[in-house]
Amino acid sequence: MRLKFFISFIGLLLAQVFFVVAHAQTLPIPPTILKPDTSAITTAKPFIAGVSPNDTIVEITVDGAIIGNTITNNHSSGTGNFFFQVEQPIITGIHTIEARSIDISDQGLKSELSKSLIVTIIPFGAPTLLLNDETLLTRAFTYFEGVAHQNSRIHVFIDDVDVETFEVGEHPSGAVGFSRIFAVPIKNGEHAIYLRAEDESGRFSLASQSKKIRIVDFPAPTILTPVSGSETIIDTPLVSGIAFNESKVKIFVNGHEDGEITVKNTPSGIGTFSYTIVNRISRGQSFTVYALAYDKKGRISNDSNHVDSRIAHYYIPPTLFAVSGKSRTPLVTGVAHNDSTIAIFVDGKRDSTITPVNHPSGTLYFEARIQTPLSSGARRITAQAFDAMKKPSEKSNTIVVTYTDPASPKTPEITKSVTDEKEQPKEEQKTEPKTGEVTTDDEEQSKITTDTEEETQSKETAPEEVAQKTSTNWPLFLGVLLLVVLAIIFIAWYLGSKRQLLNEGIDKLFSEDDDSPTTQSDPSLFLDNFELPKKIDSDRLGIDDVPPPPPSI
Repeated sequence: MRLKFFISFIGLLLAQVFFVVAHAQTLPIPPTILKPDTSAITTAKPFIAGVSPNDTIVEITVDGAIIGNTITNNHSSGTGNFFFQVEQPIITGIHTIEARSIDISDQGLKSELSKSLIVTIIPFGAPTLLLNDETLLTRAFTYFEGVAHQNSRIHVFIDDVDVETFEVGEHPSGAVGFSRIFAVPIKNGEHAIYLRAEDESGRFSLASQSKKIRIVDFPAPTILTPVSGSETIIDTPLVSGIAFNESKVKIFVNGHEDGEITVKNTPSGIGTFSYTIVNRISRGQSFTVYALAYDKKGRISNDSNHVDSRIAHYYIPPTLFAVSGKSRTPLVTGVAHNDSTIAIFVDGKRDSTITPVNHPSGTLYFEARIQTPLSSGARRITAQAFDAMKKPSEKSNTIVVTYTDPASPKTPEITKSVTDEKEQPKEEQKTEPKTGEVTTDDEEQSKITTDTEEETQSKETAPEEVAQKTSTNWPLFLGVLLLVVLAIIFIAWYLGSKRQLLNEGIDKLFSEDDDSPTTQSDPSLFLDNFELPKKIDSDRLGIDDVPPPPPSI
């Protein structure tokens, strides 16, 4: 029994040994790093090279972190070589570089890490800042000088913040002097400034000696309007505030400079400024405005208080319907939104303001009488609505009304002329005809024609006076003409009736009996039977002057 157990134990042990031996034989051999061949490196991107078994991938690590890999170049000996160029700069200091081989077969077995290579990346030569250890300024810090390695990139740090970067050129000595103007000046307060250089491989230098800069405070301006959180309808709002005398103020809108204005000095030493924003702000958009001041010495203040405001949309504008009435104070009618106050404008100047009654539909109707009589010429009438918060609308549609002055009488110096003297008697002669005078239609037409010719001639010399006379005398002329026509009709009727009575009398005088002998057979019979005509009764005829009877034969 013991023998069997011993044999089983020996077999298991041999199997484990066999597995370990077989496994050890299949793992790739670790690579060997040959470069860098020195522990001191002057580049942040070192070149790494070595040898590794054929058909393997070499994995490179720095301080335990994988930074890349490369494929082994096979060799007939069974051991090839590899090369790797570091792409990301390695910071200055001491670092551990290692590598391992990975079988490119399907198993992908990895070798143990290679022997560690300890290297030190030496910092790049630090630049020198040519500035006093402590500098007191009464203006913004904008300019500095220094010295650095050629073909290097200089990083400028203000209060440990990398604010800007620039490059320097070449010089036979290997060192290059430089001067730099800040893109953004350093303003009030105490600040620390230092530089760091970077070579072409990305290797950084140590920091240069830090310098202290103290800038004497220049008071910042204060914005009074607009008020933060307010709304305005004007898309180019007014910015006003106070600042020190003898200074200028720059206005910034949403971080961009809009313009500047000179402070208006006052005896107190604190001046005022009022600036209208130049670049229009879109309606419905919020904006932030702030200011900074600077004086003739170049001192620049900090930012003023930041004001957040908003450009509101216009209120609903009214609509004008009509401007009615012949007087110089016509009635203006239209519609607007409920709860509106309506202002009426004449040629851009406010004439009156009304508060109409609301309507259930939401749109009210309004009537407004022009208060100031309108002068002659074309007058432009518009309206504007205001809500309960006095928020204005845009102007309504425009209605143009035109007034002309009435024709004024001529002064004696202007109206005195030959034509006027001739016209006056003719004007007086336009009266009714005298008693017994009969005027025919032809004669009246002749008069009208003559008057027309005289009016035409008068228009050439005094058109305004002729127009005035024509408008004044037409009723008189028509009245006279009507009277003349009526007189003619009456006279014609009168003469016609008298002629009829006269003819009847004559017919009775010369009438004969039907049974009397004819005078043609015997003339003596005519004389014997002839009777004198009886006297005509004038009362019956109704006339006093009847012609005598024919003489007797």
